[in-house]
Amino acid sequence: EDLEPFGILIPPMTAIGISRFKLFQNCRIPWALPDQAGINRGNDMTVGFGKQLSLLVAAVAVTLMTQTASAAAVAQAGQYEIDGAHTNIGFEVSHLGFSLVVGRFNTFSGHIQFNPNGESSVVAEIDVASVDTNQKRRDQHLRSPDFFDASRFPKMRYQSTSVDYDQDGNPKTVHGTLSLHGVEKEVSLAVTPIGAGQDPFGDVRTGYQAKALIKRSDFGMSNLLAVAGDEVAITINIEGILQ
Repeated sequence: EDLEPFGILIPPMTAIGISRFKLFQNCRIPWALPDQAGINRGNDMTVGFGKQLSLLVAAVAVTLMTQTASAAAVAQAGQYEIDGAHTNIGFEVSHLGFSLVVGRFNTFSGHIQFNPNGESSVVAEIDVASVDTNQKRRDQHLRSPDFFDASRFPKMRYQSTSVDYDQDGNPKTVHGTLSLHGVEKEVSLAVTPIGAGQDPFGDVRTGYQAKALIKRSDFGMSNLLAVAGDEVAITINIEGILQ
């Protein structure tokens, strides 16, 4: 909002965006007050450095109060079955270096054994033939011996070996073994907790996002690397239901 009619210029500065309180370049603020005789003494005076600093400090304080997110709740200890309807196992891979092909696996199962700051584990099994990039011919090619060779290696499996926790007791890194295309390799997942608690229907749930970067050539999938990139970015959004 332009406050120029009120009379005091703030020299150009970087705009600081916050809800309901913004400082814009060249904005003016209502600082002119009438004297005892009722004469307006606001003469378009430039706010000094001290006043600018005060405004900046106030803006930062309000930003911190309105934008700082609280830590995610820590899940209740126990075994959680993966909720297939609210879990997505996705990946991205380069196409000729020009763009990214995005895909997912539609059929999977698994569970999470969770104990805050204690012994936790995750096991997941994925049906490789369920690969889905929203293009039928490409998906058929991905199932072929050129890539996953789904008839010989129908399952992909991840088994955790250890879990690192943050200061709140939420998992932050899961270390484990990925079995893919007849090869086993150590793969670590960077984990971000999303939420935990009871849903409106009485079930106790927990959710996380996990990310990893692998090379398909490490798993013996080295065909057509110039077409489909070697590095594969994995993003898993997982939700579990306490049993």
